[in-house]
Amino acid sequence: MPGDATVARVESPGIAGFLQGVACLLLAFPAHAASYRLEPSRIALGEPVTLTLQAAPEKLAALDLAPLRRDFELRGQTMNQNGRTASLALTLYPLRTGPLALPALGLPGRPPSVKVEEQSSDTPRVRLSLTTDPAEPLVRQPVRLTLEACDDGSLTWQRPVFPTREGQHLRALNEQQADVERAGERCTAHRWHWALIPTAAGALPLQPPMLEAGKLGRPLRFPPPLAVVNVRPAPAWLSPEAAVGPVQVQAESLPETWPLDRPLAWRLEVAGGYGAEALKSLLALQLASHPVWLKYPPEVHPLPGDAAAPRYAVTLTLRADAAGAVTLPALRLPWFDPAGGRLQAVELPARAVRIINPLHAQLAWGAGGLAALALLALAGRRLARALRWRAARRRGLARIEAAQDMAAVLAAVRGFSLEPAGRPASTLGAWRAPRAAGVEALREALAQAGYSRHEGDWREMRQQARTVLARARPHR
Repeated sequence: MPGDATVARVESPGIAGFLQGVACLLLAFPAHAASYRLEPSRIALGEPVTLTLQAAPEKLAALDLAPLRRDFELRGQTMNQNGRTASLALTLYPLRTGPLALPALGLPGRPPSVKVEEQSSDTPRVRLSLTTDPAEPLVRQPVRLTLEACDDGSLTWQRPVFPTREGQHLRALNEQQADVERAGERCTAHRWHWALIPTAAGALPLQPPMLEAGKLGRPLRFPPPLAVVNVRPAPAWLSPEAAVGPVQVQAESLPETWPLDRPLAWRLEVAGGYGAEALKSLLALQLASHPVWLKYPPEVHPLPGDAAAPRYAVTLTLRADAAGAVTLPALRLPWFDPAGGRLQAVELPARAVRIINPLHAQLAWGAGGLAALALLALAGRRLARALRWRAARRRGLARIEAAQDMAAVLAAVRGFSLEPAGRPASTLGAWRAPRAAGVEALREALAQAGYSRHEGDWREMRQQARTVLARARPHR
């Protein structure tokens, strides 16, 4: 019909134009249009998420990723380019739980979000805490800093390393693991300890790095707990050489006499809130009136330990010029008591040493008499030693003879020793066997018999041990 033909002529150009416009739009749309992709969209705290950004290479190179660090740790990034399109893959670890929306980063489109939960079927819940003892220290007071991570026992942790900060001095101490209860639930607590000495008053922020753990080869990273310690100022009148907090001293006893031609080294151990140089200056000041003790300056060396207060090995050296009595003056090591607010001190009393001339002592004795005494003493020591190890051998053989099963034979052999203070070894490998022909063959035979399930050969092993060890001699 003519009307229908007219309608057909009107619609055909419209459909063709529409299709042509769509084709033009597809051709005009850039192949490097920006896009976001986030995988997975639901994770547990500690697990990573991968954010993939796609755009033109110059657009990705100019991105400001700083807004991501508000809620995530940026752990790694990889850029790939294919023609005019590039993709940037970012590995992110969340810093908190809850829904986290990604920032726009200057790209068009709506950024995705991720749901971060406390735990998942693969990753347990982790409770973190950071504490100090004491809670509000004074400047220069030793503090024990403890970081604890509590999980279900399935995670393997790495010890964190605190960054260096102004206003504090940190020294790593020991680490522990224990089963504890937190919020009514049992968990395995991993504790790391540090010795902290604050050097300035005011608010001291303590911010550990991200905590690294692993489970079945999967790397996990947990945001650390934060703490701010209120460091109180020390009294203005307190000397910088005085320690803050208690001081403990252990000192060797001085000999009553000492030869003139040899320097005498007197050693003591000091534990307290001193600096090494401050302790050295304090001792040198008190020895200034006794120059025989200052021909060699005091030596102060730090010692390892698990206490918050540092420990030092101190050596004072005496070098006398003439025979006679020499006095070590009384030494006073002051320390401030933070609880009582007063100055106290550890005092070492004065001591005296009589310096003798060894030449005069030698002239008092004849050379022949001294030689005879030395030979007599040597012979006496050898005889006493021979009697001791023979008696020890008889006792060891008697214990072997009394053994009535394989376990008793093994225990008797591990306890066989010709040394005066010999102790039973924990294993045959750790047993310090005496000199005897066949002793290593005996050790190997006993080790094989110890793993045997048959008990019938214990008598043979007992006889072999008795035969070999009956010829035992001490090591030279």
